[in-house]
Amino acid sequence: MTHERGFSEFDLGRILWDKLRMKSQPFGWLVMSWAVLAFTAVAQEPSAWKELEFEVLPSVQYAHEDIFRRTPSGLGPVFTATREIAQGQRLDILVLPRDCAIDDEEMVDVTYDLLIRRPDGSQMEPKVGLEVALRRKAFPGMILFPGQLVRFSTGPDDPPGEYLFEVTVHDKVGGRSATKNVAVMVGGSNEPLPLPEGFDPARWIAHYYLNPTPRFAIPAFAAMSRIPQIANRAVDGHGALLGFYEQILADNPWLLTQLKAHLPTVTHEAERRLVNTVLAYVLRDDREFRNPLPRAVRRQMPVPSAEPMSGGQLDLQWGRFLAGGRFEPIRALVAVAEAYLPHRGELERFKQLETKPKVTPPEVLKAAILNSALWSLGSNAHQHKRVRDYLTGIMEAVDISEAMEQVLRDVLAWKPAVPNA
Repeated sequence: MTHERGFSEFDLGRILWDKLRMKSQPFGWLVMSWAVLAFTAVAQEPSAWKELEFEVLPSVQYAHEDIFRRTPSGLGPVFTATREIAQGQRLDILVLPRDCAIDDEEMVDVTYDLLIRRPDGSQMEPKVGLEVALRRKAFPGMILFPGQLVRFSTGPDDPPGEYLFEVTVHDKVGGRSATKNVAVMVGGSNEPLPLPEGFDPARWIAHYYLNPTPRFAIPAFAAMSRIPQIANRAVDGHGALLGFYEQILADNPWLLTQLKAHLPTVTHEAERRLVNTVLAYVLRDDREFRNPLPRAVRRQMPVPSAEPMSGGQLDLQWGRFLAGGRFEPIRALVAVAEAYLPHRGELERFKQLETKPKVTPPEVLKAAILNSALWSLGSNAHQHKRVRDYLTGIMEAVDISEAMEQVLRDVLAWKPAVPNA
């Protein structure tokens, strides 16, 4: 079993629109937003609702709630579903109904039941009456994100093989129910997988949040250690790598035990240094962990801060984003930019001084951090749709200042410089 396979993308905006387009009459449908993706121009009576439709998405992409709720108006959320997990790996079951009936107060009332069958046909204890949306405001055609998610993982006594997830959604207002089955293969191990031919560590990191493959995380150290630009980098330049691995290890706790066990087997010096650096950062608050790095090196290590004073601290946030695709790292970077915005231009003024002070003033450092934050936001928004979506959502927020809104417009309009011919 090669865990890099088994992923598929679900663009809910496109899926719903394609389905509704086939049913619609002229002028009957109007695309509205990520939450209200489409609805009829004339409200229908409950008796007109013919079928209850929903998607069941098994996912190891744990930022799904951010993807759903932080994707702004007009931009359909895109999820990655998986059909294959490792032993003990967490699997989230997303149940996303649509076309639910609405009562006179524009409320929906929707629950679901989940029955899981093991490969031998035996059943796990069923979960009944889980919340999708209980007495909640909604619109016709609206996709509902479940109020209760099921997190599934196998224990040491559970057999490997195909697990069947049977989901039954109950639309209480419409008096309807519907059932779907989804199968997921569970492997007999969570041990590291051999890297595929032509494995590119930089590309793997950059796209990890789209298709999480944690079983490559330990073998990737060997590949990275053979790239001089990574292996020879000073510890304060590893911010993105440290944030990346910290998030992966938090999402997959079983990996930390494997990484600790892997370290004594490493014979390549550059790989050993990389593993030591990551462990020293991830376990920095663990008093029982004997940090293998020299104290002088540890002092150079970037640490999280709401007021960063180094580029490595910004890179920690980018590493966290790439490992999970979550909204919080992007929000944190925007917050830094907004806090440091009053210092814009201080760096240029400092450079023009004929006599410079021995110690660089903090406002100058903050101006440099501001420049780095804005450049990184623009560069990554250019490369990653989700960064653009999150920034667009922040820009549309009612509590953002006019100055910061304009800054984000400039960030979203950023384009890489074209080299001279």
